[in-house]
Amino acid sequence: MLHALFLISSLHAGAEVLALPTQGDQGNVVDTKNKLTRLSDGEIQLRMQQLPGWTTDGKSLFHTRTFEDFVAAVEFVNSLVDPAETLAHHPDITINYNQVSLEVTTHDAGGLTELDFELATIVSQL
Repeated sequence: MLHALFLISSLHAGAEVLALPTQGDQGNVVDTKNKLTRLSDGEIQLRMQQLPGWTTDGKSLFHTRTFEDFVAAVEFVNSLVDPAETLAHHPDITINYNQVSLEVTTHDAGGLTELDFELATIVSQL
């Protein structure tokens, strides 16, 4: 199961794609259209309080995890595929042997949106 390597090099989808409902693994349709409004600095700071282990520069969310080895790191990346596809929202991923770094942002909104925090919350629970 090395489909994570394709995720690493994937580009973020355009606004038209993000605005379309998507089908999750459970058959649930996720409508991302209303989640693409850029959040204010105050909203970002409030939401950051709910994301321990994440940092922000105000435009992106950042998270790094260290694993026992490369295989465990890739397994974690593979676990990101279904949530990212369900939301039609994909993190930028860097793997350095046993360390995985994520960057989450909504490029089309020019910064952070509700969708970014939704994905980050899911990642935090993995």
